[in-house]
Amino acid sequence: MNARNQAQTLLLLILAMLAVRGASAQTSRPDTPDDGGDGVAERAYTDRLEALTPGDPIGYLELGEEVLATARTDTDTRLARRLFTIAYEQTRLAGTDAGTQASACIALADTTRFERDRRWLWSIVRLIEPRYAEPDWSRTVERVVSDEAAFRAAETLGLLRAGRGLRAREALRDERVREVFDWYAGLLTGTGPGDVLTELDKQADRWPCPECKNDRVVRTPEGGLRGPRVRCFTCRGNPGWELDDRGLLATLRFESRVLSGVQRSWGAQLAADLAEPLRDPDPAAVADAVGFDPDLNLFRGGRWVGGNSVEIEDERAGPADSTSGGTPGDG
Repeated sequence: MNARNQAQTLLLLILAMLAVRGASAQTSRPDTPDDGGDGVAERAYTDRLEALTPGDPIGYLELGEEVLATARTDTDTRLARRLFTIAYEQTRLAGTDAGTQASACIALADTTRFERDRRWLWSIVRLIEPRYAEPDWSRTVERVVSDEAAFRAAETLGLLRAGRGLRAREALRDERVREVFDWYAGLLTGTGPGDVLTELDKQADRWPCPECKNDRVVRTPEGGLRGPRVRCFTCRGNPGWELDDRGLLATLRFESRVLSGVQRSWGAQLAADLAEPLRDPDPAAVADAVGFDPDLNLFRGGRWVGGNSVEIEDERAGPADSTSGGTPGDG
């Protein structure tokens, strides 16, 4: 397969990956709607759950932390996440306790299964209460690279492909050039950040060819200085970094990325961040994203029900006494 076909195949794979990721990126919530049904974990905390009221979001948060600290099963963790969600929503709607709201959101982030959801929840924490947010090193920030350093880094790859190791070693001594390779290592590895400088140093030390000095041909030993010239036995007439199609495309992608400035290749950008979708940090979307109905905020009769539901009113009123009094008119 030549380089052009390889590039076309890579493009098709990227588009397929985008389609799959785009279908599932916006939320990781369960497909089953939240009906407030009974769970095993709730049975162990029935009395304390029934004592909670929406006017006390800290109570939900503290009980959620206690449940999570002793959690042994997924149902325990799910109960804790429900309590965190209720605490979050109650404080968000009240708009008076950013600290509790941020703490509940942090707890949801720490218990999520998906890294992309964790980063999204942390971005919401920063909106709510920046002092609670930890630095997020998961995504590479946009870096400012000087034109000279970018050009020398791209030139270095060309020198290595041509086997001009002496000039490549000279360029790699420049810390600015090494920083460029370190920052954009994912473009060369294809799998994210990695140690590419070691391989570059190794290739720079390997060339020029120790036998032909990049002349590509040598004289046969038996012919002496006037003997026939044959292809070099070491580099086989082709000195320089030996790259397969994938490796060649990676180096060209790197050069395109660092040299293009603001006119960046979208394909190189996808390769740099692995096509990770962007999600707006919407505080009102948290409950929907984690899969709980925040209106089901009271635990009564073994189920989560709404605070204004008829079930609660009936429970407070108690059962009707059909034996007392009598029908009007009865004598």
